[in-house]
Amino acid sequence: MTKLLIDSNVYVSALTEEDSLRKPSFSFLEKTLYSSSPFHIIFPRLVLLETANVLFRKTGDFEQATIFHEMIKNSTKNEIIEFDYHIQFVAESLFSKLCLKTSDLIIAASAFVTNSQLISWDKQLLKECSPFIEAYTPDEFLKKYV
Repeated sequence: MTKLLIDSNVYVSALTEEDSLRKPSFSFLEKTLYSSSPFHIIFPRLVLLETANVLFRKTGDFEQATIFHEMIKNSTKNEIIEFDYHIQFVAESLFSKLCLKTSDLIIAASAFVTNSQLISWDKQLLKECSPFIEAYTPDEFLKKYV
């Protein structure tokens, strides 16, 4: 089964009506999170928190964050992972190789540790990670695998 670690920006854009990437993000999530496709979704706790926080900051209420949590809860193909020593060790070993902010470094390390493909709209994150893990935009992933 293919493991996917989806960055918070994909969830945020799918749930934000005025976002220019809403349609492709929503389409990607429909085809990977809910379909009968062979994908297992890895959710670092950081992605859950970051997504809920950004959705709340954009809307000023908890409605979109609640929708996101329901979306995750209703998917049977997911696994929530904690930030543990192994991910920290990998993140520390990537300090000298990647030029990323701390939260993105944790996401990259989480994808590496779980042997997941990283999905994000963040071009810098994808570029930095691609020598170490498979990393795609949602559109690139769908073109290649779906």
